[in-house]
Amino acid sequence: MKKVFALVLALAVMCTMFAGISVSAASEPAWVWYPANQQNVVGATVTATNSDDGAYTTFTKTGGDPTIYPGPCAGDLEQGQLSAIDADSNKFVAVKYRASSSCDAQAYGQLWANSQMAVNLGEYILDDEWHNLVIDCTENALWTGAINWFRFDVFDDNVTNASIDLEYIAVFASQADAEAWDGSTSAGDNAGNSTGSTDTSGAWIWYPANFDNVVNSLEAVKSDDGSYVTYTKTGVDPYIYPGACAGALTEGGIGAVDADTNKVVAVKYRVVNGEAGTYGSLWANSQPVAANMGEYVLDNEWHLLTYDLSNVESWSGSVDWLRYDIFDDNVTNASIDVEYVGLFASTAAAEAWESGDNSAAGDNAG
Repeated sequence: MKKVFALVLALAVMCTMFAGISVSAASEPAWVWYPANQQNVVGATVTATNSDDGAYTTFTKTGGDPTIYPGPCAGDLEQGQLSAIDADSNKFVAVKYRASSSCDAQAYGQLWANSQMAVNLGEYILDDEWHNLVIDCTENALWTGAINWFRFDVFDDNVTNASIDLEYIAVFASQADAEAWDGSTSAGDNAGNSTGSTDTSGAWIWYPANFDNVVNSLEAVKSDDGSYVTYTKTGVDPYIYPGACAGALTEGGIGAVDADTNKVVAVKYRVVNGEAGTYGSLWANSQPVAANMGEYVLDNEWHLLTYDLSNVESWSGSVDWLRYDIFDDNVTNASIDVEYVGLFASTAAAEAWESGDNSAAGDNAG
């Protein structure tokens, strides 16, 4: 019995000793980009293939100067919804990679910042195993200030046979955090929003409250329930580009509009504050296709505005450049709620979509 009591006492003492010991988790990165889950723009001489489980992307060199831009907008992190990198506060870059053993020897990569080659990553380890490469940029004169133009030159031009798996590129305030981080994050501040349609049964649907947009001379405020955006005119030429990249639907992650199939534009709106005669217009491929889509109803109620583009000669083929000029310049006091902008095969299809009968809308959502 005494032996049992002594054992229990010893265990109690050990528990007390370890109770005050804690293991601190690595701090999350100040900036991180996951190519498999977020967007990227690759050059013509590199292919990108996501793994089946969505954990990494395999980049394979196919020619000279293989480049990758994180985010949907080449060379513009903020426009691509990734946020700029604070290089003054975060001097350590981590690259989680796995290089193929079949790569040419001495293969290496580079990081470019604000249009200058800033970081040489050194030779990859070519053993088909995962590695966390951490680069100290403390003494790097080019790694400074706000970095909004960022490019990953995944391979040098001296190799011809090269393939690499990339899980992430992340930036940290300390080397310890960069080395200890496990690759998961809950921060998501620079994660890049999804862009495009939430329902693939529509022809082409863009919900500004759920997805990205680039505005000019407008204040954009999302509703508390996340169902619409209120746009208020603040200056001349107020317009909206759907998606993360101004005038580039495909690059912005939404996808081009098939104008040969979808001839009717529909806008679900509610005018909060406006002047008589207020209207909007639509531009496609840098040309006006609907100079006046008709006056808005100024009653603070929801309406579906439809406009038929069947007789507009320039509304044809693939439309990748799309802009919604939400107000004309003749008004000074204007505010409108927008739930969605859609393009459909017919007015009936647009009305069916609004009524909830999505089967009639089409099947090529952006």
